[in-house]
Amino acid sequence: MLSALIAALMLAGCAPAGENKITLNVKVTAHALADGVPHEGSSVLEIKLRRTPNSLSGMAMSMKLKGEAVILDMGRDRTAYFLLKDYVHDILNGYDVAPSAGSVDETSFDKLQAASGVIDVPRKQYPKIAAFKDETDPATVYEVDPDDFADAFGPGVELTGLTLELVDEPMTEKIAQRLAWLEPARGGRLVPIEGNRIATKDASFGQLTKQSDFITLRLE
Repeated sequence: MLSALIAALMLAGCAPAGENKITLNVKVTAHALADGVPHEGSSVLEIKLRRTPNSLSGMAMSMKLKGEAVILDMGRDRTAYFLLKDYVHDILNGYDVAPSAGSVDETSFDKLQAASGVIDVPRKQYPKIAAFKDETDPATVYEVDPDDFADAFGPGVELTGLTLELVDEPMTEKIAQRLAWLEPARGGRLVPIEGNRIATKDASFGQLTKQSDFITLRLE
């Protein structure tokens, strides 16, 4: 029984080269209006997908992500950071590939390689959005409501959309120059938790937010 289980696990972790693996470079672009002027900011993420049809977890695909958050600079010290998320569900749906990661099949990666065009991310699927009262101090981070940019950045500022596009462009490397305090190798919380124990419901946004929400240089 044990040997059969080990064999099954090994099978689940293997995938033939080519058709069962794909690397996507995904351009994430945030769009806003500030004082009637359109602004946009983007980052290119690297997402590695692998089909795992025999996975004991029941998932038909695994995912690894590398990249950085989107910087949306609207001038006059008005900057929003769209924190990292994998966007796989949005990609599969937006390009009409599969309804979920659990339902990809042997044709899904061919469809992704043939996919083109810009797709919209539904607002309910947006990542967390952060801003800083002082960008040199990570403890000043706060959450921004996508439906109320004016509350964070003043009258006349509105988030108008978030889009995705599969591109043949290298992964961007902008955020480490903007936020010099980032330590990607550590990825710790922006606001440390004393004793490292606190109930989630009592934690602040800064205590729940990690440096790895802004940048990850390894495929996790």
